[in-house]
Amino acid sequence: MIFFLVAFHDEAIVGIHIIQKLEARFRKVGGIATLWVSPEMRKQGIARSMKERGIEWSKKEGLSSLETSVSIFNKRMLDINRKNGFKDESIIMRK
Repeated sequence: MIFFLVAFHDEAIVGIHIIQKLEARFRKVGGIATLWVSPEMRKQGIARSMKERGIEWSKKEGLSSLETSVSIFNKRMLDINRKNGFKDESIIMRK
């Protein structure tokens, strides 16, 4: 099962949010594949609204958790995730 949400403005796509339902060993998990908002439409609450709708969908689907990865430089998405109850769980280091 996949959650797929597209936001439009004046017939142009300005946002996309995709969550894939994953079957983990003993639990149902959602993996956020993407949440993107066009640069000219940012800071208008679109990402926050899309994230909230994705969370609602995951609850209705009975998912035990949602997982996502975010660059440490993407402060806006880190803030949106933390405000929606996401917790920092791991750090990937690269050289």
